[in-house]
Parts: sequence; C-alpha cells; structure tokens
Amino acid sequence: MGWHALSTRTPIGIDLGGRCIHAMQLARRSRGWQIQTVASMPRGDDSALLSAAETRQLANVLYRHGFRGGDVVLAVPGASVMATMLEVPPRSPAAAVPQLARDRLAAAQKCEPEALEVSCWALPAPTRSRGGTRALAVGCATDEANALIDLFEASGMTVEALDVEAWAAVRACVAHLDGASRLVAILNVGWSAAHLVVLCDGVVVHERLLPEHGRRHLHEILAREFKLEPDIIDYVVDRIGLDPEASPPEVSARLLSAISGQLRAYLERLESDLLRSMSYATQEYAEDDLSRLIVHGDGAGMPGLSDHIAAVLGIDVRVATPSDTAVCPAALETVSRSPALVMAMGLALHSRA
Repeated sequence: MGWHALSTRTPIGIDLGGRCIHAMQLARRSRGWQIQTVASMPRGDDSALLSAAETRQLANVLYRHGFRGGDVVLAVPGASVMATMLEVPPRSPAAAVPQLARDRLAAAQKCEPEALEVSCWALPAPTRSRGGTRALAVGCATDEANALIDLFEASGMTVEALDVEAWAAVRACVAHLDGASRLVAILNVGWSAAHLVVLCDGVVVHERLLPEHGRRHLHEILAREFKLEPDIIDYVVDRIGLDPEASPPEVSARLLSAISGQLRAYLERLESDLLRSMSYATQEYAEDDLSRLIVHGDGAGMPGLSDHIAAVLGIDVRVATPSDTAVCPAALETVSRSPALVMAMGLALHSRA
C-alpha cells in the first residue's frame, strides 16, 4: 500500500472511542481549514480492545477513502488517563514542574515514575489564590501507550502523537468560544462514556469522565425496558428524541411517551452530574459564571437534547460539528455536520491549530 505525504494536509485524526472508529484529514487553505477526507468504520465488538485485524481493516478503509500519508494522531483512551492537580511551591523553576507531575501521578498509581507518559500545563490563578502556581497533570502507562502505537505501526501507520481528548475537543470547538465568558464547558456525549471538560480563559482546568452517562447505557435501558432492536433504538434517539413533531404516526403514542420518559430521565441524571462538576469551576473562578456548554459526540445530535440541558442548567448550549470550524467540499457537506466527528477533527489538528 503506497501513501505519499502531502505537506498541506494534517495527519489523520483517528477517534477510537466509540462503536465506530472515525477518521478525518484536513488541509490548510488561505482562509483556514478545509475537510479533505472522512471515514467511519463500525466495530464488531466495541467493548473489546482494538485488535490487529481491526487495525489492518482500518488501514484499508483509509486507503480506499483517499487519505494521504501514513501519519496518525490518536487519543489516549479515557479509561487509561490519570489526572491530578498540582500546587507548585512559589519560586519553583518551570523545568521542575513536569518531574513533579510525574512523581505525583506515580505515587498515586503506586508505580515507578519511568513507567508513565505525562503531560502537564499551568492553570490560570483561581479567585482565592494561595500563591505559587497550579498545574493540571495527565498521564497514562507507558506500556499501554506503546502497545497502542505498536498496533498501528504494524499496520503501516506512524503514530505522530498520542493526544489528550480534552485538548482535541478544545481545538475542534474553538469556533464556539468567541463571545463566551471566561468559563466554558465542553461535553462529549460519547458511546462508552460522557466526558466533561471545563475551560477558563481557553485553558483546560477540570475534566471528568462519566462512564454511566455514555450512549451505550441509554441503549441498554431502552433495549431492556422496551425490547427494541439496536437499529430501532438508533432511529428513536437520532430522529425522534424529545421532539414530538418528529414522531411517525404509525408508532404508538403510548410507547413514544414511555420512551421519551426514559430519555428525559437519562438527561436529568446527566444534568445532575454536570451541575456538580461545573460548580467546582465556578467556586474556583467565582468572578465569572459558566456561560456556555458546547456538546459533541455520538449522542449530541439527539433532537431536543440541547434545549433540555439549556433549560435545566440555565446556560447557552451549542452542538458542535466539524463544519463549524472548517469548510468542506459539497460531497462531504452532510457528514461534516455530524457531532460524532468532532473528536477526529480535533485530533487531526494536533499541533497545527
């Protein structure tokens, strides 16, 4: 298989976090970014670890869809990410912070510091600053990172970087940050979990993984309560959701009402956890309320979802799509409006946004 790099193109952003693997590649144009190629590959068993056979199949899918070059950017799987907040003593040299972060994470995981891959960044000063510098550190086990890299390299791809999902989301949602207050939240309603990220002045200051609020959990509830097949659940969630006007007349109104009740209960549980998580940021940076929530991911397109969350939380809620950040050719216009592809875009823009 022959791939030839094209300098104006990004690496291929590959989102492994759902029941489909999503990939995207962009090219820089004089007025910004243009989506070049998009592909999605369903997984046979989304609960299992990615296999060598799936990676080889993905390489063939990318080739057939016209992706250029073999460089890819992946996100560290959310369940593998470790995170900790650091209070850096005053007058500590900046060069000492990464080692402090590594030591802190290693102590929490009861492992040697050399067994971890770590990244960290300075945080804005909180309202009630106690002096010194604060930093957020994230990491993953080196063995897990190497296993993922080896899997892709065995299929002819080169992993340019393992990225942090939080920062990939920020890059892909940048078009929605203008006009907001200092505090903004980004919510990925993913398949396996929901993932909340809170920004202050454009910097990630807090993130929380919410496994119980992934779309998979909603599907399991609807399958158990109403004995629905997966394709029917997809139709109900993606086409009807909380919008009564979208209900087909041939479907029982009583059944739709019961399903709608389950969807609302799912959102109310999610909203309760969002309120608790976002209250942390508003307490730390109390001079500004959190004014906007940006939603993306596999479940973000549910009709009525953004309106329901906005009404409960009392903030501006926007659904992000790749077309908000980049232009696209006519052939990709429909797919570029899918919020499920936002993470793949953010990964593709690693170190280039």
